[in-house]
Amino acid sequence: MRKYFTFLFTFLYCSIFAQVTLNEIVYDPPTGNADGGNTAGEWIELHGTAGTDIGCYIVTDGDWTITIPSGTTIPTDGFFVIGKATYANTPGGNGTTALDLDVETCGCTTGSKVMELTNSGEFVGIYNPAATPSLLDGVIYESPSAGNLPANEGTINSASTTGCSSENIDIAGSAGSYNSTGAGNNVGVARTSDGTGSWVYLDETEVTPNGSNALGLPIELINFEANVVEADVQLKWTTASEYNNAYFLIEHSWDGITFDEIGRVEGAGTISIQQTYNFLHIDVEKGVHYYRLKQVDFDGKNENSEILAVQTLGKNEIKVYPTVVENSFTIEAGTAFGNTAFFEIFDISGKKIQNGDFYEKDNFLKIDTSNWNQGHYIIQIIQKGQRITRRIIK
Repeated sequence: MRKYFTFLFTFLYCSIFAQVTLNEIVYDPPTGNADGGNTAGEWIELHGTAGTDIGCYIVTDGDWTITIPSGTTIPTDGFFVIGKATYANTPGGNGTTALDLDVETCGCTTGSKVMELTNSGEFVGIYNPAATPSLLDGVIYESPSAGNLPANEGTINSASTTGCSSENIDIAGSAGSYNSTGAGNNVGVARTSDGTGSWVYLDETEVTPNGSNALGLPIELINFEANVVEADVQLKWTTASEYNNAYFLIEHSWDGITFDEIGRVEGAGTISIQQTYNFLHIDVEKGVHYYRLKQVDFDGKNENSEILAVQTLGKNEIKVYPTVVENSFTIEAGTAFGNTAFFEIFDISGKKIQNGDFYEKDNFLKIDTSNWNQGHYIIQIIQKGQRITRRIIK
């Protein structure tokens, strides 16, 4: 069990320690979300434990700063929004004016101007000047120019407000702790789970001011496996949950580097129930084959799975005959099995009824079935770490 220790002493009427993170940022608001002013509906959402004192915390994009008024605390729902006035939070001690990017006094490095979030990319950080390190959380979104990266910002001065002094914020010194979302072209970014998840991009249907993100990962993949079945390769994968999942592309490679699409399986959209998928790659040539899944969202975003490698022996390399048997059948290979090959035989219920090794220098083995019951049987030949499956009927 984690234990959190909170130090309760005051510096300039502000707390010096809190578990507070950036949670959601909308820098290119959907149509109809504008409140007017220069920021036109942009907002920044913080997340933390209800009642946490965030007075004198500083939010900055490197050009301008917002100093949260002394005495402000995280509301009971755990979210504190700075920005669009219709859902921005009211700071502590102020019963009428919400904390808005349009109206809040800021310590500007380039003159008197409100904070504007650049659509093409920049960064946002939240600092507690009384803590060490002072950066509580920071994110770089889209594709900022070099001048908009934390490492190139140096030190800036924040505004002073009632109960909070002006502070020097060393942005460049904390640049290594900023998260990066990579390139995108969206309306905002958010954590996949409140306060702790990884950062993902948002479209205009996904923004949730003063509400839980609950975005989740596109899919939660439980397992992904590839098995040789006669001359084919059977791919099987299972998801525990899916979010906005349109489909899977099945990709194949001969070298594990260059992949080609060989199939497509539809996803389940958004669902929290376990799903199992199958794909059969038919008549695969002898050799090593590599497979991966490409999961594609409804908005076109995609993510690759791990890469699996399987060794196939080719069509008809291992034969089991006859497939309808009376008293015996034969397992035969094109070359000697070697000393690492063995077999297992199961009935239709999955009960193992026989197993054994192949003779090292032989390429066939005859199996007596005179005492077997009538029914379907599965023969698995394990060679060089691969399972090859054949079926017979008695």
